[in-house]
Amino acid sequence: MAHILIVDDDRDILRLMEFSLKRAGYEVTVASNGPQGLEIVSTITPDLIIADIMMPEMTGYEFTRRLREMPGMESLPLIIYSARFQPIDKQTALDAGATEYMPKTLTPTEIVSQVKKLLGEDTPAAQEQLGATFAFFSLRGGVGLSSLAVNVAVALAYSQKTPVCLTDLNPFAGHAGLMLGLQPKTHLQTVLSSPSPVSGPVLREHLGDHVSGVQLLASPLLPSPTSAAQNQVEAVITALRSEFKFSILDLPHIPDSATLEILAKVTKLVLVLSPDMPSLQSAVAGAQLLTQAGITAEQIAPVLNHNSPASGLSKEIIQKTIRLPLAAEIPFEAGMMAAINSGKTLVLHNPKSPTSLAIARLAVTLVKQEQ
Repeated sequence: MAHILIVDDDRDILRLMEFSLKRAGYEVTVASNGPQGLEIVSTITPDLIIADIMMPEMTGYEFTRRLREMPGMESLPLIIYSARFQPIDKQTALDAGATEYMPKTLTPTEIVSQVKKLLGEDTPAAQEQLGATFAFFSLRGGVGLSSLAVNVAVALAYSQKTPVCLTDLNPFAGHAGLMLGLQPKTHLQTVLSSPSPVSGPVLREHLGDHVSGVQLLASPLLPSPTSAAQNQVEAVITALRSEFKFSILDLPHIPDSATLEILAKVTKLVLVLSPDMPSLQSAVAGAQLLTQAGITAEQIAPVLNHNSPASGLSKEIIQKTIRLPLAAEIPFEAGMMAAINSGKTLVLHNPKSPTSLAIARLAVTLVKQEQ
């Protein structure tokens, strides 16, 4: 996760820039003037700096010249941004040592795009290095969310012949480890509480190995006295995408603000529902919540999971109500409970069953839609 320093005396602009860049997954430090910015640089080395021109005590031009005189700062990406539009202003900024000049009229999306460009994150090679993330979500419990997420992870590992990371983001007492027959000694909270910055190698130390190739980052058994900060969860998701071609997220039924903030970054959001009115109502509310969190309709993949032998609402009624086409329909499997109780996933316990085959097709569908 890249670290960005913003230097500006306008608090409103600072807050807007900080929010936009953090939402994009960056770590952000702010300074209200040039001397404070230089002091910060002397203790930490950011990956990129954004500085205003008109500031008290020291202009952005002088800040840039002073920065370039510091050892190791000769080529650090630095953006000067200003409300001035004259060509002479841009040339003065570049002559002072700025990497790029950016007008304040740019939208937050355009600013993030410019930052990614300077950090080399918008190149095809950089995009290919990031894996796909499939998050499983439902506002209602009892729809088979975790069992579906676990089985899809195993199906992905087998069909794609690559390790798949399954992260149980439930704040405590998640069931992913139980369903895989694993007894992890560490969990997500262990990672978040570690003094070491979150990275791929750090995460791998806390993953449980499953015979299928699934790597589990479990949830803690008991609640933690402190909740995870948004940037911590973002750091975990970013590290997973850099380490694994495919990652599965088992989301809590009532997501916290940190979880909601990362949803716009997932490749696909699998919205799980069962064929009954309470579940359908929750699915409609869930779709609205996801839209508010920045998820597009194209990112949402509704899946109808028949977790009971009883007949329920028809596929047509469900699609008409949620106003989204179903990505998959999973038939009822009487042996699902036996597989869960034995710590064996259904796709391994009975790979030829109609449900296992439907889950395997869902895994293939998610991969094809991601490509």
